This record gives sequence, structure tokens and C-alpha cells, in this order.
Amino acid sequence: MTQTASTVLAAPGNKTASPAVLNGLFTFRRHIPHAVIVFLMSLLTVPMFVLYMASHSTSPELDEELSGVAVLCALCWGAAMLAAGTVIGSAFRSSFSKQYLDMEHSLPMSASGRFFSDLIGGTAAGVLPVAAADIISLLLLLVLSGNILVSQHAVMIMKVIAAKDVIMLQMLALLLLCAVCCGKAGVSRFVFAIMLMLPFGALALFEFLRSDPFFLIGVDPTDSSACLLGAFSPLVGVYNIGEMVSGYMAGNDTDFGYARWMVYSLCVTAAAVGISYLLYRGRTAEKTGSAFAYKGLYYIMMTAVCFIVMFMLIQLPNALMIGIDSVSMTVLAIISTAAAYVIIELIVFRSFSELYKTLIRYAVTAAGCFILITVIDKTGFFGVERYVPAASEVGYITLENFGGYYNDDCIEELELHDPENIARVIAGHSVQVDLDEQMKEKLDLADIYSSVVYTGFFPESSEYVTENYVRINYHLRSGRTVTRRYRLAYEALTEMKDICLTEEYKTQLADSIADAFSGITTGRRSIRILDKFRIQSADHYGLPDDAYPKLAQSLRADIDAMTAEDYFTPSEPEFGYIEFGYEYRSSGRIIIRGCYRNTIAYLESIGVDACDSFDARDYGYLALASPGKNAYHGTAQALRFDENGKLIGFTHGVSLADADGELRAAAKRVLSSAYTEYEVNDGYILTCNNTIAYIPPERAADAELLIKEGEAQQRLTDEKLGNYKDGDPFEEAWKELDGQ
Repeated sequence: MTQTASTVLAAPGNKTASPAVLNGLFTFRRHIPHAVIVFLMSLLTVPMFVLYMASHSTSPELDEELSGVAVLCALCWGAAMLAAGTVIGSAFRSSFSKQYLDMEHSLPMSASGRFFSDLIGGTAAGVLPVAAADIISLLLLLVLSGNILVSQHAVMIMKVIAAKDVIMLQMLALLLLCAVCCGKAGVSRFVFAIMLMLPFGALALFEFLRSDPFFLIGVDPTDSSACLLGAFSPLVGVYNIGEMVSGYMAGNDTDFGYARWMVYSLCVTAAAVGISYLLYRGRTAEKTGSAFAYKGLYYIMMTAVCFIVMFMLIQLPNALMIGIDSVSMTVLAIISTAAAYVIIELIVFRSFSELYKTLIRYAVTAAGCFILITVIDKTGFFGVERYVPAASEVGYITLENFGGYYNDDCIEELELHDPENIARVIAGHSVQVDLDEQMKEKLDLADIYSSVVYTGFFPESSEYVTENYVRINYHLRSGRTVTRRYRLAYEALTEMKDICLTEEYKTQLADSIADAFSGITTGRRSIRILDKFRIQSADHYGLPDDAYPKLAQSLRADIDAMTAEDYFTPSEPEFGYIEFGYEYRSSGRIIIRGCYRNTIAYLESIGVDACDSFDARDYGYLALASPGKNAYHGTAQALRFDENGKLIGFTHGVSLADADGELRAAAKRVLSSAYTEYEVNDGYILTCNNTIAYIPPERAADAELLIKEGEAQQRLTDEKLGNYKDGDPFEEAWKELDGQ
């Protein structure tokens, strides 16, 4: 502190202000140049953001040109953050310099007075310019509110303004914590950089673990981690806000939990300031100039680094489906983290004089991390993987991408309040958890790897699985939301199948169809009628305007009248599908069941047939599995697995491109009698155009003819191409089936 300031503080006749207030004012005045930079950079940030959003709305094709505005906006914000951040380090320079420490201790102030005067003076130099720039920006926004391009984005603009201010406060609080815990300015900056990156690394780890088929099955760690980790790292906060804005501009709702993140961030900020104050009061003068005043922060940081790196490397084979044993990856993880640990210690302490202590600390840290990773893996993250809420805890449930029992409806989000439906979802979820646990016990990495590489099919634990991932959202009475995501197994769906016959489900299905049709016009939107395998269409585009509400009305009546027999064991195959789209691109598809009398009658009244006058050769390639329920479909074959999930054979497909009349006739009879939605009993499984269908036993003669023709075609192919290479995982299955 300058001599003038010291004199003012010490003058006995100066009763205008307390020493702490004068010290705070002096700290603020000392950082006015920083404040000017923060103000100017902040003043440029918001107007450029408004310009970007408004311009993107009118000219989305100018992404490359507008990206320069977005980058400039980000650079200005970054410059403001950097200028504000340097204020905290400068305001608490006594943490790093004994000269300034002695000067502050000579002032007539308590430790609390020194802490808060420096904190308030430094924070004011970083925050007040931002607040002033925000006020000017909001006034500008108010002036431009008459512009529709600005007003329609006003809410998002306000959310971004508030978010950037919270992120700055968060950054200042973490910088303060680093300044109090460290005794050197360089070490403080290094620790702060690692504190920024650690939550981001944890977020990357969660994203990485999503692809691991054995870890946290059904749990999506990124659902809540982005919100929670953003509270501990300004970098993750910036990433979250960027994702939110990008999704908003693309027309998607990508809310990562904005309101909760704001609350969490402010709580973490307050906690960091409070901890810094307590540590500041207990900090001794001897720690100034050493690497750390409190090594606890360093040990926590190093443990987190080792844990993230070790976890990622150990889980790498499962996540990437590579055949490397866990022992080799554990050794690699130990070598990698040991090297990183020693390097960081060298950077921080700049000495190898006590290398043996470093190695001992690393050994203890690595052992603790390895034990924790093992416990997490074996317990499914302390029971999270197997957690299913009790019915008494659940307020209501939303199912995303559920698609009904056959994955054929257009409900984007099904909302269930009926206690019986809630119980059905919980029962299905419990079955799914048990099946996944059995699958992990029966299958090893080599089985998973072989199945994915050679068939493109992941061998789940049961006969049939939903085509897409179904998201289950439990909205608990406590206000918490529990989310799980599965490709539901056949057994799990069986527990949930009666949902599709309830009034709650039928009403929402009919409403969603009506909503989909309400946006269709004779212009850019249209519909067409597809056959059950989605290969041939009646191409009925541009129907009369009154056709869409009449179709919706007919479908509502048929859905309401549908019985369990109509749904699960229909007496007639499907009519086909109604596919609606935008500019000839599909955006939804609805099944037309054989029991939909009103819908079929209306379609026939306007000249739409069932697309059954096809030539079998148009279907190109069929694959039929032998009778039984253990049939799966891949991209080209119908595969068969035993009850343990092991491949036991497959049926050769048959090409119809050059088929003779008898074969074409048999194929047509099989295709015409196929049920794409039917509970399988005795019969055949047909794969056509990646669609699974059930062939009733009445068509056994035609099915067997097609199977034999497929085997004959395959033998001819084998003669032309030679035998399969040694080691082919399906070689024995080929030989066994050829011998039959």
C-alpha cells in the first residue's frame, strides 16, 4: 500500500470512515483500469449476442458469416472474465508476497476487516462494470423490444445475461479460494485451471460411460451431471449455456436444468466465499511464499485427477468394444496416472528431492481410487443402476419414445397418472433391471464384441427388444425426477403391454394423431399410405383438406373400439401405415390395423387400397427363421439364440430378384399373411426391409419352400466365393445348418 494510503488510515483525526472501508475503497481505485476493460468488453457482449440471434432468425443460411459475430461475442465475454479474474489475484496479493502481507498486518484492521475489504473492493471492480453494462444493454433491449426479431428472443437473451453474470461470480469465488489456499501466484493460477477442467473432465467421463454396455445400464449420467457439474466449474457452465443457445437456435428444447443450475451455482459461490473466509482467518504468515497454505485442496484435486483418468482407462475396452483384458488396462491406468502425478508435483513443488514421498502419496491415492472404482462398478454406482421407485413415491410418469407395445404410435411423450399404469411401468422396469443383471452375468466382453462386429446386433437377454430407446421419467412426489433409458426387452414390455388398452393411453394416442394431422396442408405437408413392410406406397399426396380431420376422426373411433384380441392376436393382418411428412421427408408413421374398420373404409372411399397388388420381386430379399420364439433379426439374417444368449444358428435369406413364378407366388402368400404386430406363438419369423413379421403356421409349406431356396442360394454363393475364413464365429453354425 502506498505511503499516502497508510497515512490516511493511521491518522487519528480521520473519523470519516473505518480503516476497512478505506482499504476497500483503495483496493477498488487501484483496479479502476481493470474495471474499465470489464465494462467495455461487457458492453460489447450483449448487443453482439442480440445481433447474432436476430440475424440468425432471418437468415439461417448465413451461418458462416454470422459465426464471426458469435466468436467475437465470445471473445469479448472472455476478455471481460479475464480482466475481472485478475482483480481477485491482485486484491489478495498479500497471499503471495510477504512484503504486502507485512504492510497489511501493520494496518489497524482485524483479519475479518482485511478479508472483506479486499474482497468487496476487488469484487466491486469486477462486478459493478458488468452490472452497468447489463443495465445499458437491457435499456437497449427495451428500446428494440418493438422489433419482432428481438422481442421473440427476449426470454433467451435475459437468461443468457443472467447466466453470464452468475458464471462470473462463480469464477471470482473459485479464484478467491485458490488465492487463500495457495502461497504462490503461479501455483494459484495452475490450481484454478485444474479446478476448471476437473468438472469438465467428469462430464466427459459420464459421456464416455454412456457407451459402456456393462456400466450403469439404463442410467444416463449426463441427464443431471451437466447441471450439477456446471455449479462447480465456470467452464462447464459456459458449455451448458452454449448448448442451450445452440439448441434454441435449432428449434430444440435443450434445457439442461437452467433454474437448478442457477441455484446450485449461487450456493457453491456462497460456500466458496465462506470457506475462503474461514481459511483466511486460520492462515499463518509463514505459509506465504510456499506452494500451498492448505494442502488439502491439492490432495483433493490430485485424487480427482487420478480417479477420472483411471476410471476412463479401465472402462475403455467395454465402451469401445475392444478385446483388451481389464488387467492390461489397469496397468496402463496406473502407469499413466503415476506419470501425471509426478509431472504435476514437479510443476507445483519444483523439486525431486523427496521423490519417494511423492510415490508413496501416489500409491495411497491410486489404491483408494481403484477401490472406489471397483465398489462403484460392483454395486452399480451404490445401487443407482438397480433403483426402481416405489409406487407410493411416484406422482406421475412420462414415457418418451414408448411407441406402445409394438413401437408403432406417434406419441412423443406419454403421460401416465393412472395408478394401475404407474404400477405396470414399475413392474416392467423391475423386470428390465433383472434381465440386464442376468445379461451381465452370462455374457462376457468377447461375446459382446463378436456379436456387434459380425452381426450388427447386440444380444440382449430376451427374444424381442424395442427398436428405439425408451426414456422413463419418474416425477416423484418429493419434486425430484428420476430418469432411465432402455431398449426394453420383450419380458419388460409384456408387463407394460396393458397400458396400450387403457383409456389414458388411447386418448393421448388419438390426440397426438389429431395434432399431427392438424398441421398437414395440401402444400408442403402431405401423407402417403405404405404397405406393412414400408416398401411400396400408394403415393396419395395432396389429399383434400377435409381428408385429414376425417382420417383423424376415423382413427380415434377405431382406437377407442380396439380390444385386447384386436391388439395382441388380430384376426387380420395390417392394412399398412399412414406416413406423414414435410416436403416428402417422413416425420411420423401410424399403423393401420386390420381391425380399423372406419379408417380402412374411409381410405377405400377416397381410392386408397391396401397396397397388396405388389410384385414379390420388389421386396428383393427375405429371411425366414425356423419355428420358435428364439429368433432375432440382424441386417440380413434372422438369427437364433439359445436361452443363454448364445448364437445357435440362423436361416439363410432368399433373393427374389430372379425368382421363378412358383417361388414368387409363395413369397407373395407369405408376405400377404404376415403380421408385423402379433404375439408370437407357433409359426415363423420373417425379416423383410429390417421389419420383423410373424408368419402363421398355416403358411408352413410356403415358408419351408423359401427357407430351402435360401439355403440352396447360399450353397451356390459358397461355391463361388469359397469357404469362410478360419475363426469365423458363425462357421460351425453354417456347417450345422448346411448339414440339415
